Amino acid sequence: MTQMYDAIIVGAGISGLGLACRLREKNKNFLILEKSAGVGGRLATRRDQDCTFDHGAQFLKSDPQNRAPWHELINPNELGKSWFSEDGVQQLAFPNGMTSLAKSLANLNEIRLKEKVITITEQNNLCVLEIESGQKYTTRKVYLTAPLPQSLDLLKDSKIAYPQELENIPYASALVGLFRLDSNEKNILDLNYLQNVSPEIFTISNQLSKEVSRNLAFTVVMQPTWSEKYFSEEDSSTLLKISYLFQNFLSQKGGQGTSSILNSQLKKWRYSHPLKIFEDPFKALGSAENIILMGDAFGGASINGALHSAWSVVL
Repeated sequence: MTQMYDAIIVGAGISGLGLACRLREKNKNFLILEKSAGVGGRLATRRDQDCTFDHGAQFLKSDPQNRAPWHELINPNELGKSWFSEDGVQQLAFPNGMTSLAKSLANLNEIRLKEKVITITEQNNLCVLEIESGQKYTTRKVYLTAPLPQSLDLLKDSKIAYPQELENIPYASALVGLFRLDSNEKNILDLNYLQNVSPEIFTISNQLSKEVSRNLAFTVVMQPTWSEKYFSEEDSSTLLKISYLFQNFLSQKGGQGTSSILNSQLKKWRYSHPLKIFEDPFKALGSAENIILMGDAFGGASINGALHSAWSVVL
């Protein structure tokens, strides 16, 4: 007999993991289904022999004037450190990588990895989820936390209606260069985080200053329009373009010292962040309104926004 769950969460990103913490506190019988091999979604960290890179979200905002939902989940002093302050708001970095934040919220006994949901079927006020492998799960409620375009594709395949205005919420793509650097230039070594660097470069993050990487390493995120233009181009060609633009930035930023790229990698995010936010922090669908759309397209395009959505749903 198929096991019955009170809730199934589709997606183990920060919104899904935050919701899982709420369900756990309510002693609900639930499961998270995640299509990838790990948790965290865009809380992503990549390690190689020489360097470590956060290549999705770079920090967590801590505003003393605006208590965020994550305060209910973690003690930042146990996992993170203040990286820099902007307008009185601390930006918290995690020396073990942004994935350490996700892992601190995850209970692997509640998660099935490499389980891609392909359809949802409504049956007698319940939902049956079919997985790519053929496995089926039955639940009273489904929470869809993936990037909205992916959730909408699942709803289309499942023939479940949703407001057409959701189609008008676009997502930015992001092409990301990961660079190991050799530099004796103080202006480069002292960098923390830069935003809207140029018409081509969106952000530059120093992974060494975050204490994420043991060697000098930078994550360079390209602007959404630039990323969309080159997203389908061959990876090697795209990486060359990003390397050229980053090297040009280094030349302009540096003084009398030298800076050179030792090695580079490319990361691609098809759905980096929403460019518009839905008017409500979640949306209930289905004949019994037990299919819940939620996440950053509803709560806001940030970690705090995704968690706001998770805190807003009715359990």
